[in-house]
Amino acid sequence: MKITNIASSTVIIETSTKKIICDPWLFDGEYYGSWYHYPKLEIKAESFKDIDYIYISHIHPDHLSKKSLKYFDRNIPVLINSYSTKFLKRNIELLGFNVIELEDNNEFKIAKNESITIFSADNCNPELCYKFFGCGKVENVLGSTQIDSYCLIKDNGSTLLNLNDCPFDLAQNSLKENIINKYKIDFLLVGYAGAGPY
Repeated sequence: MKITNIASSTVIIETSTKKIICDPWLFDGEYYGSWYHYPKLEIKAESFKDIDYIYISHIHPDHLSKKSLKYFDRNIPVLINSYSTKFLKRNIELLGFNVIELEDNNEFKIAKNESITIFSADNCNPELCYKFFGCGKVENVLGSTQIDSYCLIKDNGSTLLNLNDCPFDLAQNSLKENIINKYKIDFLLVGYAGAGPY
């Protein structure tokens, strides 16, 4: 497995036969023109021509960057968590992509010995979502809003866990139930700083 850090949560993960880009945010000015890469991100078009899958963890514009997705071939499947509400799915489909929703904790084969599994950070627990986002009335009617997800990528015995920017307090129950003591993690991708405007 090969990992290439682009910037922020944007990484390219190469398995033995496939290439996955996670949360592609390539162009400055997200969040109404307020978020920029520092240092400035130099884009090389050839780096993105052979992508097999795009994984989008959640709706925030530094993860679902509509300006950046316009840069990619619309035939590349986009993998997302099967959220209760379809806001993320519809936003990606409006850009012309085929969205594959993966049910929580269901392994999706991308090749013979390669797979990706997506987990909802709040483990589909409305009480956690309420605690973090103060949106209890919505959750009482619709269930979890599942504001974030993380993924597990396996390749011929190697395992990578990409937590992008899942807050630990939100994701810890999901991690304990689904990951810890179940998998040997060879490489862990975690947020290392608070995000903020330029």
